[in-house]
Amino acid sequence: IVTRFFKGDWKQAAQIYKKFAETAPWCNKTISEREDIPDWIKKGAFFLSFRLRYQNKGEAYLDYVPDYIEKWKKILDIPIVAMMCGWEKIGEWAGPDYFPPFGGERRFRNMCGRLMRNGEIPFTFGLSGLKILIRRHRTKSKDQPQLALDYDGREIFEQQYRESAALDINGVPIVDSNIDEWDGVHAYACPATEQAKSQIYGASIRMLKEYGVIMQQADQVLGGGTSECYNFGHGHPPGRGIWQIESLKKIYDETRKDAKKISKDFALSQEWISEPFIQYLDIYHCRNYDKPQGGLESIPLFSYLYHKYIPCYAGDWTSLLPDNKTGVYFHGWNFICGNLPAGSPLNMLGEIKNHEPEEADPKIMEMACNVCAALKNATSYLIYGEMLPTEELPVPGMDIYIQGLDFGFKRKSITVPSVLSMFWKNPAGKIACALANVSDETKIVDIPVDSYMKHIQKVFVEINGYEKRYWRNIVKGKVRLKMPARSAAVVREER
Repeated sequence: IVTRFFKGDWKQAAQIYKKFAETAPWCNKTISEREDIPDWIKKGAFFLSFRLRYQNKGEAYLDYVPDYIEKWKKILDIPIVAMMCGWEKIGEWAGPDYFPPFGGERRFRNMCGRLMRNGEIPFTFGLSGLKILIRRHRTKSKDQPQLALDYDGREIFEQQYRESAALDINGVPIVDSNIDEWDGVHAYACPATEQAKSQIYGASIRMLKEYGVIMQQADQVLGGGTSECYNFGHGHPPGRGIWQIESLKKIYDETRKDAKKISKDFALSQEWISEPFIQYLDIYHCRNYDKPQGGLESIPLFSYLYHKYIPCYAGDWTSLLPDNKTGVYFHGWNFICGNLPAGSPLNMLGEIKNHEPEEADPKIMEMACNVCAALKNATSYLIYGEMLPTEELPVPGMDIYIQGLDFGFKRKSITVPSVLSMFWKNPAGKIACALANVSDETKIVDIPVDSYMKHIQKVFVEINGYEKRYWRNIVKGKVRLKMPARSAAVVREER
């Protein structure tokens, strides 16, 4: 561990760390150099998380899904990643006994085939990592009714999984959680075992070959973390160690290599951020729109360090419905941070019904549409590019209350800028500023372009993907821009 003093904020500290990070193997290739990442990610797509289970039509709902996704695509005007929750055989987040999927093999296969023919991306969200469910009893009276399940797999665990389970120092399977919690009583497959491989590699390959699902996520493997293990029969040193990282790398590597032989469009994701696995994934699931008083991650540090090496997609149950009072902010923040946009047509905490597009909140949808339009024309910056240190614009603040999943901390109202901004550099070395007006009013902003774009003759401005204008005269190093409410803009240099 090396420590030193520095002057400045987190960005200055990150610049010091970045000098080391970019010499590490996880920065071996940038996105523009990586031919392993599928084109549909590099071109941009909207991740729509919805439920297969609990709909009025029952299993027949799967027949309607392609038409349902097409409705959203026509409005957002961007390819849709169909993030299907509740696809598992037993119930949501209940693995590793996944097959046959909900609705039956024929119906599920037909649904995925139609999605693909429509140009959408089938994504069974997501594999429950290396967890092995043993027992869960949760009723619909809880705050997340979609997780209701009465399952007893104790006998199956003893017969099929105990031998591969991670053991504690006393030789007992590591069992976390309890019967009433959302993920129930579960053990973990040791990452060095064939069982662990089957839960990610096996499920991914089977989903791809038999059903045409071309995206998978190693969910609940937060940051690539796995359990320690003291089972000497698994062929690894006892306890914790680099063997855990190497074991998971091997699983990811084999999954992607073999899946891409079947379809070059296959993509493997992981929940949350982690350095060692950057070159072993196609994308990752990020949450960098939240704030320390109310959330999960206070600053876009990982994106600041590594965005040009691996893409990310946004969202953590970001409702598109009127219940989400910060939906406009979420879409604006995700946009300026270079996250592929995401949203959900249901209130993930209180109900389980997928709503139709016409039931969505008009303001949130306006912001989402504008973000999608702006992103498609700025992929070289916001998908391929490098985030630059950016100061907040001198604009009025606005108070918001971050809504989301309950992780046990008290949430507070916070103040954020009414116009969000971030400067970016694309692989060709050109600079752009991404902006999002997340307020309900038109705002006048002065963008300090001269601080980032040296020796420029003019700048090019695009608002919501279609308003194109040039500024030839930059007054006192700034460009003054009039931004309508809920708009997304890109200001880039032209030399």
